[in-house]
Amino acid sequence: MVAPALTQVKTTQFVLYNHSSFLWCPAEGAPAPVIFWRKNGIVVQNTTSVRYKLDIVKGNNVTYSCEVKNKDKLTKKEFVLYIESEL
Repeated sequence: MVAPALTQVKTTQFVLYNHSSFLWCPAEGAPAPVIFWRKNGIVVQNTTSVRYKLDIVKGNNVTYSCEVKNKDKLTKKEFVLYIESEL
């Protein structure tokens, strides 16, 4: 078993208001880890997908995180979103 690891995670992300965007959480491990996406601490997606799609609206200015888990090992990263308007 290889503990899960988060590689090349950008914890600060800039997104455009009123557009769709993705959060990325590239995870490695053996067996392949399950990824839990959270918004303000509440699970919003439970998957093996390394990306989470969100529509950028006013209420998205919150804390997101991804947790990767395999067997008893858990690793977590939080994301800060900066919502920008189009010029």
